[in-house]
Amino acid sequence: MQMLSSLGDTSARLTLDGASKKPELHKPEAYPWTGAWGGPDRDWTPAPPKAPRLRICRPLASRRARGEVAKEVLHQPDLALSKELGESLAAVANVLQDSRDLRLLRSKLQSEPAAGATRRALRALSALLPSDASKTGPLERCQLPQDVEALVRVLDAASRAQFEEFRDLLRRPPVLEADEPSTTLVKLAVLVLSYLTARFAPAQTAAAEPVEASTVTHVDTADKEVKAPEPRAEPKQYPAEVQKQLRKNGSLVRALLADACLDALNFEGQNMQEAFMENATFRKAVLRRCRLEKASLGKANMTSCCLEGAQLREAILDAAQLGHVNAVDANFTDASLNGVCMRTANLSRASFQHATLQRAVLANCKLEGTNFEDADMSSCILDGSVILKANLLRAKLRSSSLRSVRLEECNLDDVDLSHADLHSITVVDSHALRAKIGKASLMKAVIKNAALASSHLAGSNLCGAQLDGVDLTGADLLRATARGIKLTKVTLNKAQLAGSSLDDAKIGECSFLEADLQQSSFEEAHVSATAFRKSDLRNALMTKADISNCDLSDVKADGIGLQKAKLHKSNLARLVAEGAALDEAQLHGANLEGVKLTASSAKQGNFDHVCLRGAVLCNLAAAQSRWDGADLSSADFAGSSLSRAFFGKAVLKAANLAGVDLSGSDMAGACLDDAILDSADLSGASLRDAHVDRTNFTQACLKNATLQNSTGAAPCFKNTCLDGTVFSCACLCSAQLSGARGQGTVLRRARLPAADMTQTCFRELEAEAAELQGANLQQASIPAGRLVGTKLDGANLQGTQLQGAKMRKASLTEAKAQDANLHEADLREACCQSASFANSILRNANFDSAKLANASLEGAELTGATLKSASMTGLQLQRAVLMGADMTEAAGVGCNFSGANLRKAKLPDVQLQEACLDEADLLEAWARHADFSRASFVRAKLVKADLGQSNLHQADLEGADLLLTNLESSNMEEASLRNARSVDEAKLQRAIFRFADLRGSGLSLADVTRYSNVRRDREQVLLDAQSVSPQCEEGNTDQLNRRAVIVDGDEGMWVLEGDEVVAVNGETCEGKGLDEVGPLVKNSEGQHESRSLGCPPLYSQLLNGDSPGGGGCTVV
Repeated sequence: MQMLSSLGDTSARLTLDGASKKPELHKPEAYPWTGAWGGPDRDWTPAPPKAPRLRICRPLASRRARGEVAKEVLHQPDLALSKELGESLAAVANVLQDSRDLRLLRSKLQSEPAAGATRRALRALSALLPSDASKTGPLERCQLPQDVEALVRVLDAASRAQFEEFRDLLRRPPVLEADEPSTTLVKLAVLVLSYLTARFAPAQTAAAEPVEASTVTHVDTADKEVKAPEPRAEPKQYPAEVQKQLRKNGSLVRALLADACLDALNFEGQNMQEAFMENATFRKAVLRRCRLEKASLGKANMTSCCLEGAQLREAILDAAQLGHVNAVDANFTDASLNGVCMRTANLSRASFQHATLQRAVLANCKLEGTNFEDADMSSCILDGSVILKANLLRAKLRSSSLRSVRLEECNLDDVDLSHADLHSITVVDSHALRAKIGKASLMKAVIKNAALASSHLAGSNLCGAQLDGVDLTGADLLRATARGIKLTKVTLNKAQLAGSSLDDAKIGECSFLEADLQQSSFEEAHVSATAFRKSDLRNALMTKADISNCDLSDVKADGIGLQKAKLHKSNLARLVAEGAALDEAQLHGANLEGVKLTASSAKQGNFDHVCLRGAVLCNLAAAQSRWDGADLSSADFAGSSLSRAFFGKAVLKAANLAGVDLSGSDMAGACLDDAILDSADLSGASLRDAHVDRTNFTQACLKNATLQNSTGAAPCFKNTCLDGTVFSCACLCSAQLSGARGQGTVLRRARLPAADMTQTCFRELEAEAAELQGANLQQASIPAGRLVGTKLDGANLQGTQLQGAKMRKASLTEAKAQDANLHEADLREACCQSASFANSILRNANFDSAKLANASLEGAELTGATLKSASMTGLQLQRAVLMGADMTEAAGVGCNFSGANLRKAKLPDVQLQEACLDEADLLEAWARHADFSRASFVRAKLVKADLGQSNLHQADLEGADLLLTNLESSNMEEASLRNARSVDEAKLQRAIFRFADLRGSGLSLADVTRYSNVRRDREQVLLDAQSVSPQCEEGNTDQLNRRAVIVDGDEGMWVLEGDEVVAVNGETCEGKGLDEVGPLVKNSEGQHESRSLGCPPLYSQLLNGDSPGGGGCTVV
């Protein structure tokens, strides 16, 4: 080290070695032994006694102190109360009583920043006026005095500390607010400040007598420690070593006082610039307003020293001891304070601009109004300090410790708190824009009404912290840990929170607009009334989180985990969350309009009453999820798995459910209008009371599904699997079921008018009392179907397979069942009026008591069919096969059996008047007691037919084959058997041939007389002349063929040729006319009547062009 002269003229060029530094192996406060290597520094200053051991009585000083205190504190000045204060108090009271003004005032307080005039005025009045802690709001807690006298009493009881606090809050010039309530509140605060200023104005006191320093007395008044006026300073007395360093002007500039003991000395106002005082001791020394610029005080002991107003610019105080110092208004600009210890120091309004305080200890210090701008406070310790209105702009506090520090109304812009320990720190009404707090510990920190926009908190620990009214817009919180944090009205717009952890956090009324929350964690967090709009939540984890009443619209949330999360009434409109996990999530009443949850999982999720209009939910796995009352209009569920899901009363209009697994789902009461369920699996699903207008179930699987009471127009079930599907009481107009297949399908009491069921296949169909009017079942297969009471009026059953169908009491009016297969079908009591079964297969079908009026069975096969008691009026059975058919007691007028095959048919007691059986085959048919009156059997085959006791009145059997036909006791009155074959071999015993035409039948008069006793029964028959006129020349066939014979039981036998009577009873009449034999009278209608002299009535029919039986036969 360079040698120094006695005057210290070379101190400016002095070079000192660097201060020794202990390695920071661990936290010093955790080290067990004070003063040990690596542990905390030992505080050698003894603690001051709680009370003075010796009280020095100074009567004069005590009297003077008591007088000053009584004048300032105890004695209240007579202040004139202005009239404005009373008026202002009344105006504020009116504002608080008016609900409208109170609402405006509350709105102003919520929207205004902390530095606003209204908020500062309310805080000032709240600090001065009495308050009610049981109330919540600031307006409610503040108790306004009722009159001016009460207000004066409150103001008179205020202390100087309260006055100073009130004055500091209203230090800025008040600006009158635009609205009247705020203006009234600010005006009252200004008037109160004027009153208090007048009261606490400094009094002009007389000059005090000189007293010693030891005469200072402390008086405790109103819980406030008040100092007596400081004594007049005596001439300074310095020790010899200091006297040597004094310059001629009395200054200590560049003094050399290293290792000097300067305890309790008074250097007030001394100039000690560039002095070298390392290792010196200044315990309890007075350095007030002392100039110590560029002084070297390394390792100096300045415990309890008074540095009030001292100038220490560019001073060196490395490792100095400054515990308990009073450095109010001191200037440490550009000073070096590395390793300094300033515990419990009062550094209010001190300036540390550009100072270096690395590893400094400022624990429990008072730092009101202190300026740390651009100060380097790395690894500094400020535990327990109170920092009010301080300026820490661009201060560097890396790795510093600020445990339990209180920062109020401080400027922390661009501060560097990286790796700092901020455990239990309290920050109120401060701003820390662009602050660097990365990897800092903010556990249990309390931050209120602070501005931390664009700050850097990446990797910070905020566990258990409380943030209220904090602005973190654009803040960087990457990989921050904030478990158990409480965020209230915090703004995190555009903040970076990727990888951060907010597990078990309590977040209310916060804003995360456009924030980056990728891979963040909100497990078991409670989030309410918070906005996440347009934020990025990709791969975020929100398991068991409560995110109710939040806004997550336009959020990117691919891969987000929301298992067991609660999102009641939250807004998730246009959320994009591909691959999201919402298993057991609760989204009751949420808005998910336009969301994208492609390939997501929502097993057992609750989507009751949510809005998912236009949502994209492709490949969603949501087994056992709930969608009760949800609006899923136009939602896309293509390829999703929704087995055992509940869609009760959900709205699925135009929803895309193609290929969706809905097995076992409950869609009771759901609206599926225009929905697409193409190839969907609805096995065991319940669509009870569902609405399915134009719903597309093409190729869907509805096995064991229930559509009971469902309604809809034109739903499509093409190629659908309907095994065990229940459509009971459903109303599905114009339903499309072509190609559908099913076994055990139930359509009981279902209404499917105009349904398209072409090429369907329903085995064991249950369609009892179903309404299928106008349905198209062409080429359908419904074997063994139960269609009892089914209405198929106007239905198209062409080519339908209905073998073994149970269609009792079914209605098939005007149905078209051509080429249908009704083998062994049960159509008892069915109504088939005007129905067409042409060319159908009806083997062993049962039409008992069926109504077949005007029906068509042309070409149908009815072998073994039964039509007992059937109503067959106008029934068309041309070329039908009725072999072995049973038509017992069937009845019908005008039936057409022409060309029909009735072999071995059973026709007893049938009523087939005017039936047409031309060319019909009735081989061995049994028709006893049948009524075939006016029927036509032209060229019919009645071989071995049994028509005994039948009614063939006016029947036409011309050309019929009656070989071995049984006509015993049959009524053939006026019947025509012209040219009938094998009549002679028929059984005609007791047959009635009255007015019958037997020409060409081969029967002679003797045969007729033998079988029917014409003479006895007084009957008339028409026979061939050859068989009854032996007077005619033999061989004259031309004459015989032109003659007719009338055999009358009463008048005898008449032989006619044209209009002339040739012979009567064998006697020739020589060609006399009938008028000559007997007059023939015409009636009023121009018809000949046979009531004259024995003229046979049968002849009158011949003259009128009628043949017996109405056949229209003309005599040749």
